[in-house]
Amino acid sequence: MNQNFKNKILIYSFIMLGAIMVCFTIYILIYTIHCETADKSSQVTQIASEAKDYKYCVKDVSGKITVYEKDNSTPIKTLDTRTNLLPEQDRQMLSQGIYLNSIEELNSLLQDYDD
Repeated sequence: MNQNFKNKILIYSFIMLGAIMVCFTIYILIYTIHCETADKSSQVTQIASEAKDYKYCVKDVSGKITVYEKDNSTPIKTLDTRTNLLPEQDRQMLSQGIYLNSIEELNSLLQDYDD
């Protein structure tokens, strides 16, 4: 009976260790997603505050991400990404317009939305 008890304790220990590992993995995933969202939000807030000196504007037009050059009413690019599938914060930013100063910033933002 003593050996049977030891085996049960060993099995329960492995189960608890597995549960702790799963919880830790979920925590890391949630933390990573939160940090990426916060970084994108602060970058866009900074970009939007400089809206008067922009070269490109990225907006939601008819449910799709659309890119305009400054002083041009014709889109230069439209992504197939549907905005209704994006997080609420991204949809709000796109509805107001995201203003960018360089092609590098534009490409970085579009890569985020095109993934």
